Amino acid sequence: MIEHPTLPHSDPERMSPLPGARAAQRNLAATNRRLLDSVEDLRTTRCPRVEHPQQPATENQRPAPRPAPRVLCIDDDPEYTQALKIRLESRGIAVVRATTGLDGYCSALGESADAILLDYQLPNGCGDYILEQLKDNPATKDIPVIVISGRKDRALEYLLINGGAVRFMPKPLNFEELMNELRKHLAV
Repeated sequence: MIEHPTLPHSDPERMSPLPGARAAQRNLAATNRRLLDSVEDLRTTRCPRVEHPQQPATENQRPAPRPAPRVLCIDDDPEYTQALKIRLESRGIAVVRATTGLDGYCSALGESADAILLDYQLPNGCGDYILEQLKDNPATKDIPVIVISGRKDRALEYLLINGGAVRFMPKPLNFEELMNELRKHLAV
């Protein structure tokens, strides 16, 4: 390998405009992987799924009322999620909340959700990584995910939509716009 005469090393890490950026990305990916490697154990202990056998309907029975659609809201801001929960429940949508990426992923596996509202910046798993895990898992891959973020970045929006999100919505959230998007995916 021919080295550049003014550079003592041809290490791509040193040539990066942000020294240590690649190492930080690798460390973040490794940390996320370690966190989510034990998800199956966490899911069974923290959010066990209860299976209910389906009973056949008889002629004299009325059909059971359709349960409210369920939305899983993964966001680390408790005031924001409480306000969102109140507004969604007033429209007939049940809301389950999670405050970290790992808890959100666990909840998505353990509890049935009809849609997921995913914040981009989360503790224990960045939104794009959680989205990737949700779309890679057969149990959650078909659940529509709407990413909500305080970052208004077209490149980020493009990345997340290509990663499987059905919509990217910036904060502050336009609630009617959110409801219009949810109506596309839920029976509300």
